[in-house]
Amino acid sequence: MTGHRGPTGRSRPAPSALPASPEWPAATQGVWVTAAVRAGRVAAAVSRKAGRGASAVTGGRVTLALAPTALERLATGRQVVLVTGTKGRTTSAYLLAAALRTAGPVAHNDTGEIMADGAVAALITQPDAGLAVLEVDELHLAAVAAATRPVVIMLLSLTRDPLDRGREVRTLALSVATALRAHPDAVLVANADDPLVVWAGDQARRAVWISAGGRSSGDASSCPRCGRRLRHGVDRQEWWCMCGLYRPTADWVASGTTVTLGDDAVVLELDLAGGFDVAHAMAAVAGASVLGVEADRAAAAMKATVR
Repeated sequence: MTGHRGPTGRSRPAPSALPASPEWPAATQGVWVTAAVRAGRVAAAVSRKAGRGASAVTGGRVTLALAPTALERLATGRQVVLVTGTKGRTTSAYLLAAALRTAGPVAHNDTGEIMADGAVAALITQPDAGLAVLEVDELHLAAVAAATRPVVIMLLSLTRDPLDRGREVRTLALSVATALRAHPDAVLVANADDPLVVWAGDQARRAVWISAGGRSSGDASSCPRCGRRLRHGVDRQEWWCMCGLYRPTADWVASGTTVTLGDDAVVLELDLAGGFDVAHAMAAVAGASVLGVEADRAAAAMKATVR
């Protein structure tokens, strides 16, 4: 870990904060959650039969409405990976799920629903999967993490959504930092090239840093800690600030389509265009490796998936 300090102070509560659970005995809550899950499956089936595209998430919404503790109960006993960030999370989550399926069944919210109801829907769909890859909106990360107790949190980037320039990216960073601080045992897989990610990521006890040679710009042109303008090396890949925030040394590095970890290298033979997609694929390889899937096996599974 780097020596800099991450964001401090209070962050606004995530809008996805789950409802408080009723004060019932654990056994009673378990029975109620089971009934709520059944109701959710029925609702999803009815929605699917009616030809509604959101049939899966309908089941998640019904389940959560009936049993606010459903996500926590459904995640118990699983190894959960949460994938977040403003760019590339769908690609990374999709590829990571493919890589982890070499180790067993995986629950994955591949319908595009990235809040708690989407996570519940995915876990209902794959009740026996010991692994779960859940794509999560940045502002909903803290609430979903509190319910699922992830073993890995993947943080790809923190920039303004081009469709919503009013969203303050530092608010996103603070929200992510809150989630990381609350789950010190989760391994963070994060983008070393993004200053906002590094600032938020310092809250993690253990971080695996990845780099595809990206250059900080736009929302990350100034230091997220102190507001000074960031300084850069000749190639603009290295960056630092007078306050002490700086780019950490990457564990995983991409050069073209070759990804390296120390002396080990693997070629990502994927039909993906551009450096960003290479970075997202590399994030999937790094995340899979944390859970024991070797890089070459992960890359092969990913290649077979995107053909």
